[in-house]
Amino acid sequence: MKKVILITIIFQSLLLASCSQESNGRLSKAYHNTTARFNAYFLAKEKMKEIEAAVLQKTENDYNKILDLYPTYDTNFAKTLRPMFDECIKKASLPIQWHKNSKWVDNSYILIGKCRLYGLDYQNASATFKYTNAKGSDENDKHQALILLMRTNIETKDFTNALLVDEFLSTQKLNSDNTRDFALTKALFYQLHGEYEKEAAQLEIALPKIKVRDQKSRVMFILAQIYQLYQQDEKSHEKYQLVLKNNPPYELSFFTKLYMAQVTSLNSTSDTKKIYRYFKKLLKDPKNKEYKDKMYYEMGKFELKQNNLEKGIAYLNKSVREDLSPIQKAYSYLKLGEVYYEKIKNYKVSKSYYDSCLATLPNNNLRYPEIEKRAKILTEFVAQLTIIQLHDSLLVLANKSKPDLDLFLDKAIADDIERQKNNYEAEIRRKKNKKEQKETNTVDNQLGFGDGTTKWYFYNAQLVASGKSEFLKKWGQRNLEDDWRRSAKESSINDENVNDTHLEKSTPKEVVKEEFKPVPLDKNSLLKTIPFEQEQKDSAIYKSAEAHFKLGRIYKLKLKEPTNALETYNKHLTKFPDNKRHTEVMYAIYLMHREMEEPEKEKDMKNRILTEYPHSLYAKLIRNPNYLIENKEITAQIKDKYRTIYLNFEAHHYALADTLINEALKEYPDNDIAEKFVLLKAIIKGKEKNYSDYKNELLDFKEKYKSSQSLKYVDQLLEGIKNYVSPDSALKVLAIPADTTKSEHTIIEPSDSNPENKKSIKEETTPQPKTEPVILENKKSTKEETTPQPKTEPVISENKKSTKEATTTPQPKTEPVIPENKKSIKEETTPQPKTEPVNPDNKPKEDTLPTKN
Repeated sequence: MKKVILITIIFQSLLLASCSQESNGRLSKAYHNTTARFNAYFLAKEKMKEIEAAVLQKTENDYNKILDLYPTYDTNFAKTLRPMFDECIKKASLPIQWHKNSKWVDNSYILIGKCRLYGLDYQNASATFKYTNAKGSDENDKHQALILLMRTNIETKDFTNALLVDEFLSTQKLNSDNTRDFALTKALFYQLHGEYEKEAAQLEIALPKIKVRDQKSRVMFILAQIYQLYQQDEKSHEKYQLVLKNNPPYELSFFTKLYMAQVTSLNSTSDTKKIYRYFKKLLKDPKNKEYKDKMYYEMGKFELKQNNLEKGIAYLNKSVREDLSPIQKAYSYLKLGEVYYEKIKNYKVSKSYYDSCLATLPNNNLRYPEIEKRAKILTEFVAQLTIIQLHDSLLVLANKSKPDLDLFLDKAIADDIERQKNNYEAEIRRKKNKKEQKETNTVDNQLGFGDGTTKWYFYNAQLVASGKSEFLKKWGQRNLEDDWRRSAKESSINDENVNDTHLEKSTPKEVVKEEFKPVPLDKNSLLKTIPFEQEQKDSAIYKSAEAHFKLGRIYKLKLKEPTNALETYNKHLTKFPDNKRHTEVMYAIYLMHREMEEPEKEKDMKNRILTEYPHSLYAKLIRNPNYLIENKEITAQIKDKYRTIYLNFEAHHYALADTLINEALKEYPDNDIAEKFVLLKAIIKGKEKNYSDYKNELLDFKEKYKSSQSLKYVDQLLEGIKNYVSPDSALKVLAIPADTTKSEHTIIEPSDSNPENKKSIKEETTPQPKTEPVILENKKSTKEETTPQPKTEPVISENKKSTKEATTTPQPKTEPVIPENKKSIKEETTPQPKTEPVNPDNKPKEDTLPTKN
């Protein structure tokens, strides 16, 4: 007896010793491993399965793009799973607290980290996985923690650390499960970066090792999508077939069948008919009712693949009209926009579809920035196209006879009324169809034919009570008998006391039909928009020319369509030969011919520029493509010289100024502001009363600088020489006109006045010359010009000063300015004190002009 008691005590002691979690004995470890695994850890793992199933079920899949490898959801949905996360963490914490020497401690930490990962608590999830890797005892568990850490980094867009983990794990020997998870995590990384070929390679590695059926179906479907994207139809079809064999969920099965039609090889007409029958079968299936928009979308894509544009567009429009899913509607609009953009080249219609797509597509969609960019380009394009069409049409109307114009406007007004009527009738039909659809859906739901979640009508007490109330309200209390709708029976028809109350109630109310009331266009308002006056015509021509130029630039730089760009630029040259952008457009055409490797056309345009505009900036760029870079330092030097020359001119040192101009042109014959020097030289000849040379210099300027915007001013100077009567009247024409600030006399900056043109040569391919402002630009207001001035001898073009300083107060002359002067433009135009120059010939102090004989 004592022996039995002793054995019992010894056994109990050993049992108690094995319960200690601090012990590393075999018996202790076996006990804690068994207890941890089949109690708390088991329950925590089951809860994790519930969490993953809930996440997968609630996630909305977008089948119009490569399917997400892992379910995606937001913080709002994550909060609804908070109780499940807390319970899982609570169960997983027990092995950590009570079974420290168990081998399931690392796995428990991993479950806790996954709960935090699924709960979008990325910071704590990352910390948990790092701790497991640092303190874990099992290498496989540590690898698993690192794989989950890499996924956490990818989810938080911390790709640098994700790649560091990837680099380390690539050197480790992983077991089968970790190899699978590592490949899937790398596939996720490549998917987010749009590297689908690399993603497919990783999925092929993971696929044989996936044990869960639904996960395996999803991965095979993604592989099939990727192969379809890269037009590997045979591989894609094979993967879709494997998905169906794997018995996937219904939604995945439906889309697999739908996409198989796109990758089925069509060797004959019978194969095509087979696909049509296949689509019709899917459409007829009642279970697919909620996917009709998607089916029409795929049918449209199938027709487009067969180059049946008309049928494809018709199916895509049917998809839009179904209006079942906003996401699908956005993709249908997008496809229509792409068809009109890429195949039909109707950018105006394409813009409308792109705008509709952006209105329904979520802004977190990966393609949203790309679609938005294309929509902005099309908006800009259509704006310029509208300007061209409007002003060209108005110019045509301006040249019509009055009877023809009246007929045209009357027809336009009638057509607009007809358009309003058609829009009105279409809107009425739309509202009617929408109302009928709503009523049909209501009845279907009440009778249990809706989404399957509503009971049959007579099983729903609330609906029955509501229907009874409506019946009494309409018909009143009726007995259960034949002809119950009649308010009086046959036997009492002639009774004078028949109660017609119910009969009146049963009479439907007459529906008042809303009449169409057009808003006709006002004929007088239309006439006001037509440019009858020459000034209005010039304005319309200018706007049309600018729109042509911008349209060509959009074709070239944004739409990447050089052929259309060339056509637009050539049209600009033909229609607007006198436009200020003529040389710029020619240079753009020259560059495009060079890019398109068309040497004959390139040479022809090059010769035209060099012959017609030899001194233009574009001719200089043709001779030396690096002209602007090399000329930068020279330009700074020549500007300094010009400042010096101009100050001497203002100080009446004309001979010195003329000498300095000759030296500058000899030293820098090909500079950016050469025409300013030449024009100033001509004006000096006029100041020196050398009118023959003065006229010749102006004529040479016109011939040499055909594209200069100072030509109008030069014409005014020439006209003044020819028509002057007295010194005073000649001066008013020979001097710079007072309204030059309002005209186009910018010698050096023909296009920089437009903000659209403030771009580099690289961006525009048509560089703009930029130098100092126009010389001798009159700054007086009209009021100041007409103020009576003291009678002094006239001097050509001395209107840089204010009225008070330049004409009313005599100024002493200064000594000649030495070439080292570095004053700014502002300093140059500041009135300078003048001193008397040396006059050895005792000539008159002021210049005079000869009077007409």
